[in-house]
Amino acid sequence: VDDHQEIRFMLREILERLNLKVIEAENGEEGVEKAGKHRPDMIFMDAKMPVLSGFDAAARIKSDPEIRDIPICCMTASVQPYSSRGAEDSHFSSGLTKPIIINDLLQVLEHTLPAGPAPAPDDGLPGPLKRIRELTMDQLAPEARKELAAGILPNIPELQDAMKISEIEQFAAEIQALGVQSDCDTLEAFGAELKLQAETFDIEKIRLGLNNLAMISTRA
Repeated sequence: VDDHQEIRFMLREILERLNLKVIEAENGEEGVEKAGKHRPDMIFMDAKMPVLSGFDAAARIKSDPEIRDIPICCMTASVQPYSSRGAEDSHFSSGLTKPIIINDLLQVLEHTLPAGPAPAPDDGLPGPLKRIRELTMDQLAPEARKELAAGILPNIPELQDAMKISEIEQFAAEIQALGVQSDCDTLEAFGAELKLQAETFDIEKIRLGLNNLAMISTRA
């Protein structure tokens, strides 16, 4: 539930990639109506919206015995989601700060929907994200090994933690460029494929691909 179409689009892209069905509403009143009609497993609710705010919409949902048990996640641009109202009085079970960090979103889902879909198996990865497992450091030119070890691999844990799409895309471009410069087709193809997965918000494939790349330093 958000009055900004771009936010709804981003969330739909991510959630549908996780095999979740998404129902959209563009204001609090419409959100309350659709919550009663569809009984979703959880609701992501913007705090400030026209017609009916997220706070008031959440209060209406929690006052209805038929839908009061639906967990509601507050989405807000505020540094502290519950700064204007206490957490116990806000009717929200969790909160996300905008701009939304994808890893934070995934943690909310895991916490709220523990029986959710399992991550895609590694065998389902596109070829370039799988073939990186066959690459070893000694196959690379010395300068490429140095750049990979000092400028690329150390960034993987932070990328996996934040899962910011813009940073993933930049990271993918750097790997692709390194592949071109070092005449390594495996790195070049990996970078291009990782960028494609970032553009389509395929979080699980990004995670698995980064895991495969991170292991390069352990392969002889």
